[in-house]
Amino acid sequence: MSDIIIHSPFLNYYLKHVSLIVQKINVSNTHINYPPRRIHFFIDPNNLQQTTGRQINRFVYQLIKHKIRFAIYPPPPCLFSGKFPKILRDKFYKPVLKLPLMFLNEGFIKYVFSKEDKLCINNKAAKIFSECINCKYKRIKICRGIFKISGSWKCFEKLYEWINQELNNKQRVNLLDVGCGFNQGYFSLYNNLSNKGANLYLLDPDESIIKILKERMRGKLNTYFIQDTIENIVLENKKFDIILLSETYYHLQNIKKAFNNIRNLLKNDGILIIKNIEDPEGLNHENGDKFHRHFRHDNLCKIISTLKKYKFIIMEVFTDKIAIDQLLALIKVKK
Repeated sequence: MSDIIIHSPFLNYYLKHVSLIVQKINVSNTHINYPPRRIHFFIDPNNLQQTTGRQINRFVYQLIKHKIRFAIYPPPPCLFSGKFPKILRDKFYKPVLKLPLMFLNEGFIKYVFSKEDKLCINNKAAKIFSECINCKYKRIKICRGIFKISGSWKCFEKLYEWINQELNNKQRVNLLDVGCGFNQGYFSLYNNLSNKGANLYLLDPDESIIKILKERMRGKLNTYFIQDTIENIVLENKKFDIILLSETYYHLQNIKKAFNNIRNLLKNDGILIIKNIEDPEGLNHENGDKFHRHFRHDNLCKIISTLKKYKFIIMEVFTDKIAIDQLLALIKVKK
């Protein structure tokens, strides 16, 4: 069971298709004793306004109307008009000491409520995004600002470094992002690629993700959207300078077919970059839907062994701990 992620730029889309979200939530709520499905709101910096709060309000009330069991984390007070209605307050997730999984994703904006949040900031596990200048919630110490945590900002900077090396060494780069999803933190990367004239191919099997990406990336030159899997996609051989697998490795259903296809798609001097969080227990992903299920739970050593098995040469490995029990790794390989 994975959490539901609601992206603020597309709240109107979600409001028109509430039944799709209801269906997703109901899949995980078949047993009343299970914890309720948790909903996260990815709030775009351009959407930090009360209009967004009203849209979130309407969306939440639609879920309540459908009698859906869910929890919201984190509760965003400064997006709403003042006091929370009791019906919404009862839906808030009560955070515990252990950080929730989605707290660690790139670009996730979180409201600073607890000492643990402040600890993440002080230890540079999170980047300050904005501190509200004139906000009554800040003055009365309900909210002490907002920040975004980038999983591992060190790994993200290393990823940028590797990609920029390719951009600087070649006239025009073709990049394929496999299982790209809708990752708010990657849009600065996509914009950088577009501005430098790179050809960007965004591949994801989920039709709804492709629709959202087309809307979000409207007007971007040399950007192509493909609804398919890496196992089945048919493209020109030796087309790509960079293929990116960002937290997609576990979702490869047929790993042999996937890696053989990646080898065919890579240019002779192309690179494959894998960004992955070690997930040895496969928490909450054993029974996910066809797009979110984890088919393997390899640690870093096993991933490297698998890459060598399919005749990839390891160029560089970069790791960083993002929580007590989570290791995030970047692996750069070539054919």
